[in-house]
Amino acid sequence: MNIPVRALRRFVLLLCTATLAVTAALWHWTPAHAQAGVDTFDPAPDGQVFSIVLQPDGKILIGGEFDQIGGQSRTGLARLAPDGTPDGFAPTFDNLVSSVFVQPDGGILVGGNFTQVNGIARAHLARLSGAGLLDPGFAPVLNERVYSILRRPNGTIVVGGVFDTADGASRPHLAQFADDGTLDAGFAPEFNNYVAALALQADGKLLVGGAFTKVDGKNRGRLARLNPDGSLDETFTPGANNDVYTIAVQADGKILVGGRFSKIDAANTGALVRLNADGSRDDTFTTVVEGGAVVGMALDAAGRMVIGGEFTQVNGTNLARFARLNADGSLDGDVNLPANGYASALTIQPDGAILVGGALSELGGAA
Repeated sequence: MNIPVRALRRFVLLLCTATLAVTAALWHWTPAHAQAGVDTFDPAPDGQVFSIVLQPDGKILIGGEFDQIGGQSRTGLARLAPDGTPDGFAPTFDNLVSSVFVQPDGGILVGGNFTQVNGIARAHLARLSGAGLLDPGFAPVLNERVYSILRRPNGTIVVGGVFDTADGASRPHLAQFADDGTLDAGFAPEFNNYVAALALQADGKLLVGGAFTKVDGKNRGRLARLNPDGSLDETFTPGANNDVYTIAVQADGKILVGGRFSKIDAANTGALVRLNADGSRDDTFTTVVEGGAVVGMALDAAGRMVIGGEFTQVNGTNLARFARLNADGSLDGDVNLPANGYASALTIQPDGAILVGGALSELGGAA
């Protein structure tokens, strides 16, 4: 087993500290500038939540490092009804789940640190049916943890993480598979440290964030862009001074990046920055997030962004680990919901409600 560098240890501590209490809390607001508040939704997993994904039917998939939810046995992955109660979906994982992705056909891609699913060998990546049954034909073998999963519109599946081999072939921290799980032999970029975040642009280019400082032997400061064939986009060269954990692409093509960094291209930015499509900093975005990393992020239909992590201040205002920003980056004054532990998984429902998961046991003072 490879021993990651110090940056990876910090990231694993951030995501896997088993001593922190966990819950998932649902946050809802009304459009008439009412103060946001915490809903009664309280599934109460007994360990951390790393990923939250909505199914088209409104049910909620959560992945993490838990053994129970709602008083029922669920190991690493659970599905909840909209009111937070677990349904009969109960696959078993022998270790934590980091990332979940729902395919258009209802298949569920799962990545993490597990080596067995439902008692059957699966090395850090698996696919389930909507009923929780393991897909017998989808069995890629990765030698270490998967942090992130992305599926392209053409059905190919991209995964990033700590691993450096896939199906026995060298794939340092990033790999691409066909829909049937076959390794893409022609897609083989090389990263010199782990990949934590993936995002797809409208033109098919792939944004990649993590702890790496080189891609294919060329300097890239923890953020890179690949062409659809996996070759490095030479025109995209922003550099962060510390790890990148989350990336989101806005409707206008601008790129939001969060992490543990405080600088991009030697300019002070705090832990959140917005880039233009060419990789230059968007100077109109003057938000400064300080006091710790931004780990999770989600965008709503109005262009507002919710962010979660370890941070304690946004634009000089004390906001502990959770905040919402307006589309221009200004702080949303209607939101003041401090969390007592970091918020790492954020998802916005079609009705505007927000699911918040992580290592928190209180949000806005509510358990």
